[in-house]
Amino acid sequence: MGNNLILTLTLNPAVDVSIDAPEVVDTLKIRCENAVYDPGGGGVNVARILQRLGGTTIAHIAAGGGVGRLLVSLLKAEDVSYYLHEITAMTRQNFAVTEISTGKQFRFVLPGSEMTRLEVDLLLERLFAGPQNPKAIIASGSLPPGVADDIYADIARRCHGAGIFFALDTSGAPLQQALDAPIGLLKVNEREITDLLGTDWLREGQALVERGSINKLVVTKGAEGAVLISDAGLVEAVSPPVKEISAVGAGDSFMAAMVLALCRDWPEKRALKYALATGAAAALTSASDLARREDVDRLFSQMMEEN
Repeated sequence: MGNNLILTLTLNPAVDVSIDAPEVVDTLKIRCENAVYDPGGGGVNVARILQRLGGTTIAHIAAGGGVGRLLVSLLKAEDVSYYLHEITAMTRQNFAVTEISTGKQFRFVLPGSEMTRLEVDLLLERLFAGPQNPKAIIASGSLPPGVADDIYADIARRCHGAGIFFALDTSGAPLQQALDAPIGLLKVNEREITDLLGTDWLREGQALVERGSINKLVVTKGAEGAVLISDAGLVEAVSPPVKEISAVGAGDSFMAAMVLALCRDWPEKRALKYALATGAAAALTSASDLARREDVDRLFSQMMEEN
């Protein structure tokens, strides 16, 4: 595929607010500390990791209002290139509260910011009309109100027609709608694939790939690793053991590394290990921070030495 531009698409971005609290209890005011603000949403996080891993990327985001402006400023601070599709509604915030007394993390996800039909149509037009000529487009995350469930299927077909590798990470109705669309890489976790295909998801997943619409299907299984199904067969790898601090962003980190490795024409087993190393590296960081390049390189080297 070559090492070229990778676009990410985030229709439902957020500013992720991470805070510490002595104890999470009802009724009382909870005095918090150590507030950290990060740009968030599936595709946003994927772009952040691509940038850290040395990939060339532009994050396409649908954002608006004061929180949208904050999101843009946070991306600028990390030197992540972006294309803003401005919407009328205020971009949402999400909250992750770590309870100091127990170490437990509580995550509060707010509803998405509504998009109008005109805003959606303009976004799609601009995504494909520009001179960017991407090698791949990664769509990741949930859909906000006002966006039809079949939008990822529509984008997949447009990518296929333009010769662009399309990778998707979503769930629920948008995932179901996309199954018959031409997808280069579909990433799901074990719970999502079980809900979708049942407990015999491995056999059903192989049948899905054999049917031809999905080129590569990746199923992540947490600490157990991941499975990659393609027309070349089945590839499995185990995650490197790490002491988890926070799982926030691990899936997005995995997705970024997987597509980047495929764009570099790496063999599937090597690409899968690189993605697992990147996902594990994300678990080593606190709050909504993401994988650090030095952790990725160290864990990946360890995995490659083992086999």
